Amino acid sequence: MCKKRIAMIISVIVLNSIGLSGCQVNDETSLNVSQESIVEIDQDKIVVDQSIFRQIKDDQTLKLQDKNDVFKVDEGMYYVYFTTAECPFCEMLDPIIEYYAVKFNQPKIHFVDGDQCKELDIFIKENDKNLTKDSGYTLSGVPSMLVIEDGELKESLTGIELINDELKRQAIGS
Repeated sequence: MCKKRIAMIISVIVLNSIGLSGCQVNDETSLNVSQESIVEIDQDKIVVDQSIFRQIKDDQTLKLQDKNDVFKVDEGMYYVYFTTAECPFCEMLDPIIEYYAVKFNQPKIHFVDGDQCKELDIFIKENDKNLTKDSGYTLSGVPSMLVIEDGELKESLTGIELINDELKRQAIGS
């Protein structure tokens, strides 16, 4: 097991043990390919064609000019997934996101690089105490996923467990 993976696992254990609810992480973030549905097993057993995933990600990556651009992306139901390059929890979720995008991708996942939209008031800042509902949505961190249907926010998910559960629910239902 590589040092980076061990460090991530230790981070998850520490965060869980101190009860850090803001990240909402757990150490059961893996999935299984069973009857084309997502269920939990060892992530290392997940194999997706990376060229297909890269093509999907390239086609479905958003460059936001305004935070509310996410509501005009598609029709019907879709996901908007926020991540950053330096996020260890995002990295832990990568196999799940990749598998879902390649095997299901219905509803579609649209990708947003959280580092490229810091000026759009998407993420809560330390001194933000008076958040208003007028802003549409605000995320506490990454990984986060918005569930949007017909241009309206249905749900905002932050953390590995919530995102994993939503994708699993969609995969099993498809």
